[in-house]
Amino acid sequence: MIVIHQKARGYSGGMDCDVLRRALLGKPAVAPGDLITVPACQRCNQDGGKDAEYFRVCLCLHPRAKNTRAAVSVKPKVQRSLTRPQAAGFRAAVLSSFESVGNRIAFTVDMQRIHSVIERTVQCLYFHEFARRIPDGHEVNTFSDEYLEQFSPKMVQ
Repeated sequence: MIVIHQKARGYSGGMDCDVLRRALLGKPAVAPGDLITVPACQRCNQDGGKDAEYFRVCLCLHPRAKNTRAAVSVKPKVQRSLTRPQAAGFRAAVLSSFESVGNRIAFTVDMQRIHSVIERTVQCLYFHEFARRIPDGHEVNTFSDEYLEQFSPKMVQ
């Protein structure tokens, strides 16, 4: 998963990645020639990968999503990513997000990381559709349902 940067923002060329495959599926959902790819600098490509990995973990843990085709397809990748020796910090952060609530176990989600994946995906899809990054002065924003509940339904529509 990557954020769009063109030459004015540090695009170094040569770094392509498939937005949806890395964010949601962890592997190609379609033939390799049909994958959506966009250019990105190395830093953006690496930074987006960390949040995409977290997104996959949350997808596999979410009660309404954990049995979907997308979640089931990435479970082996999530399990491998959590058991890698290099992932000790990531694993500790994920495990520390679990807590006992009554007779249930809850997982506290870092919504900023989830929003980051969604924002990057929208930016990448914009680039894919219009062959340019989102113009200066415009930005992609995401809001959780919990945040939107503070507003009247008319304002949210």
